[in-house]
Amino acid sequence: MALVRMLARPLLAAPFIFGGFNQLRSSDQLAPKAAPVTDHLAAPLKLPTNDASTLVKANGAAMVAGGVLLATGKAPRIASTLLSGLLIPTTLAGHAFWEADSVEEKRRHLVAFVTNLGLLGGLITSAVDTAGKPGLPYRAGMAKDAVGRAAHTGALEARLAAAQAQNKLPI
Repeated sequence: MALVRMLARPLLAAPFIFGGFNQLRSSDQLAPKAAPVTDHLAAPLKLPTNDASTLVKANGAAMVAGGVLLATGKAPRIASTLLSGLLIPTTLAGHAFWEADSVEEKRRHLVAFVTNLGLLGGLITSAVDTAGKPGLPYRAGMAKDAVGRAAHTGALEARLAAAQAQNKLPI
């Protein structure tokens, strides 16, 4: 399983690294296509700007960063979660097949849309994959239980010591 993880994450990350660099290079050409989505999301997400070109660049930079983190295995769960959040508006802006004019263009965008859905599934799988290690909520619960047991044991030992100090128990 470790080998699969080692090979799968770079393969999953490659489209994001490539796509992120493409967004950084071509932000002015992509901005008109992204504008309907960025205009719709800027206010609810309280983004500092609603300039489509700037948001395309920010999205591209975040995709490159998330892709590199995922490919190198550094914080893969966080990187997968980040990339999942970025993929949805990117897909809606870039592959709106329902708005295509020609049958060929509609088919091309539909294929890309479904491909991105597959990538999203891989990212979600990667985001919840703990690589055999318990997640944070489990570890926090175990630590809480250990503290509770230690406090209980400490209280029992304190009572025992108090009773011994009063010579109520034979030594």
